Parts: sequence; structure tokens; C-alpha cells
Amino acid sequence: MSIDKMRPSPKGNLPLQDWLVPVLYQQEPYTPFVPKKTSAAREYHHLGIVAQEQRQFDVAVDYYQKTYKVFEQFRDWRKASQTLGKWGRVLEAQENYAEALQIYISTLAIDLEHNEEWLGSDINDLARMLQQLGESQFQTIWREATGKECAGEYHKAIWAARDRLETEP
Repeated sequence: MSIDKMRPSPKGNLPLQDWLVPVLYQQEPYTPFVPKKTSAAREYHHLGIVAQEQRQFDVAVDYYQKTYKVFEQFRDWRKASQTLGKWGRVLEAQENYAEALQIYISTLAIDLEHNEEWLGSDINDLARMLQQLGESQFQTIWREATGKECAGEYHKAIWAARDRLETEP
């Protein structure tokens, strides 16, 4: 396999060596290759943000669903998690807390494996849902989504965050 067939050039139709040499010798900045699918996902994401700002929540959810599917397909877990976070906030704005909780549980599962630095934010999202839904409904949805009780470290962290929310002015 020739080098120019291994990876498309971010410079368009140039063979790989025609754009790689100037980059290696710092004559030009490197522009990473972005597959068209993830490029489309970014567009969907931005359209979702616009729809959300215009309070067109159903439209925003549609765009976030499309965005998530692409990032999941390409295993871009960072962007998939960010998209789920936006999607959850739209559901919260619609007061659809049960569905938002399911989204936030998915976000937690992704971040436990791929984005540990975001776990604090995930816990806060889950705590808001606990506050809105109450313990019984929260536990029911958690059990349906995970097949287990919300217990141990998760329970302790989410309940503590909920308690902090309730004491904040």
C-alpha cells in the first residue's frame, strides 16, 4: 500500500507526502483529518445548541440524538458524553426528569470508563434528578437502566450532592 493511500490529506486531493513534508519541517501548521461524519456531528451539535437557545426543545433533542449516534459510532466518548449532557439539560428544561435521569446515567457510564475528570459534574446532574424525582422514582429508574440498585459509592455521592443542593441559597 502506498503512503498516499493510507490516509487522506487534510489539504484536499494532495498526496500525503505533498502536505506532510511542509508540516514536518514546520513550514505549515498541521490540520488533522476530520472524517465527514464527525464533521456532520459537530454541525448537528451546533444546530442543537441554537435550537436549545431558541427554546425549540424537541428540535434540539433531535439534533443531539443524531450527534450522539455519530460520536458513539466513531467511539469519540468525550464528545458523546458532552452531547448527552446537553441532551439531558434540554430534557430538564422540558421538565422531563425521568428521561433526563436515563441520559445522565448513560453519561456516568461513559465517563466512568473514558472521562473520569467529569464524574463530579455527572454526580451533580444525577443529584438534581434525585431532587426533582424523589428517592423512590430515582431508584426505580436507576434500577431499570442499570439492573441494580443505586448503592455504595454512587449512592453516597449522589445523595450528598443532593443534600448540598437543598442547603444552597
